[in-house]
Order: sequence, then structure tokens, then C-alpha cells
Amino acid sequence: MSHQLLGYVQRRLVDHAQAEEVLQEVFLHVWQNAAQFDPARARVSTWMHRVAHGRAIDRIRSAQAASDRDRRIGISEYQGTDNTTEEWFESLDDRAALQRALAQLTPLQREAVMLRYLSDLGGVETAQLLGIKAATAKTRVRDGLLALRLLLDAEGAQAELVLR
Repeated sequence: MSHQLLGYVQRRLVDHAQAEEVLQEVFLHVWQNAAQFDPARARVSTWMHRVAHGRAIDRIRSAQAASDRDRRIGISEYQGTDNTTEEWFESLDDRAALQRALAQLTPLQREAVMLRYLSDLGGVETAQLLGIKAATAKTRVRDGLLALRLLLDAEGAQAELVLR
């Protein structure tokens, strides 16, 4: 059964690693929701294929939304560097501009950016302190840094924002 489901999911996702992740999610869902299965409505294999199809579609939509968001904000053309936080602050000529730009971020973005960069925490540590998933923290930090870049560029402040 697992080979059939993996093949089914992989035909939709193409990427083998993502197909394996989705299959793991399917089995977890089936395990957690086994009591909801009604043999009068469908066979077990049909139910599992339906769950797999839904999870695969969710993964495709999520990837498409991320791609659209990246394209919309121009991150696909951004080439990150390996500068440290200290180098970033040294490259910023106008600290008052940074404070004004930080004040204009959403509270969630500001908190994530400040924890990640100003407190020099790692991504996982930032997520743990915020009580959210690491991917969510990464998105907040990325969106916050991109917003900071736009705000600082609008003010004419000389800074190089670093995504790491």
C-alpha cells in the first residue's frame, strides 16, 4: 500500500523527498483519525488515496503561494551575502532611519527581526521564543527584512540587508 501511495503522490509532486514527507503526513493523519473511517462509505485504500490527494494538493498550493510571494517581492533575484549582523549595522550610516523603519514594520515582523538579528539568535531559537514553527519565523524575518530594505531605500539610508 505504501508503495502505491508514494507513487501516486510522487506523480503529482515530482520531487521524491516531498512525496515522502506527504506520505508520512498521510500515514500520521490515518493513524490519528482511524476512528473516523467508515467502511460503508469507501475502502481503506480509497480513503487513504483521498487523504494523499488532498495533502499533495495542499503541498502544491503552498509551494505556488511561496513562489508567487517571492516573485512579487523580488527575492528570487536577491543574492544574499555572508555578512554578519555587526557588519550590517556598521554599513548602516543612519541609525535613526533604522529605528524609524523598524517602527513601521508589523509587530510580528519587528519582534521576529529583532530577536533574529538584534539578539543574534538562530532561526530555531527565534521560533521557540515566539512559540511558532521555524518556517513561520523564517517567513516573518524574511518579510520584515525585505520591508526594512524598502523602507530604508525610500529614506535613502545606505544599508545592506542580509538574509541568512
